Amino acid sequence: MISLILLAAGGSTRFNLGVKKQWIRVGHEPLWQHVANKFKSYFDDIIIVSNKDDLEYMKSFDDGFKFVEGGNERQVSLKNALNLVNSEWVLVSDVARAGVSIDMVEKIISKKDEGFDCISPYLEVVDTAYLDTNLIDRKKIKLIQTPQLSKTNLLKKALLKDEIFTDDSA
Repeated sequence: MISLILLAAGGSTRFNLGVKKQWIRVGHEPLWQHVANKFKSYFDDIIIVSNKDDLEYMKSFDDGFKFVEGGNERQVSLKNALNLVNSEWVLVSDVARAGVSIDMVEKIISKKDEGFDCISPYLEVVDTAYLDTNLIDRKKIKLIQTPQLSKTNLLKKALLKDEIFTDDSA
């Protein structure tokens, strides 16, 4: 079994929309529910992470999911959600990545028996890249995306450290 964590606790400050992105409507559903419903038949255990102000309201939409309060940072939100995970593997995605296809999820999951601890999609860099004033070989750079599949025990162990991780692959 693989659990799915959908992170939807953010304040959407980068988007400057006047509404949190998780509440943007896709048809008659809020974005978070649209994404969760897309994967409902694929995962037995789906955990939705919400900010504390929206938690009870989110629960009123669908009681088929588990809900947990998030934190001020992604890492805290993920840590809170992992407390509800008992499966060997966990797939973590951000609700803002609403366009992730079942095909992409299947490709990621298909790699889990190849000896990896974390599997994530990435984009190759095609533009010229600099770090400060130093030219970087773009063939050595990858832009890591979500969703990411991780061994649950290793992800939990990593989050016990005081180190800040920008995503699960880190």
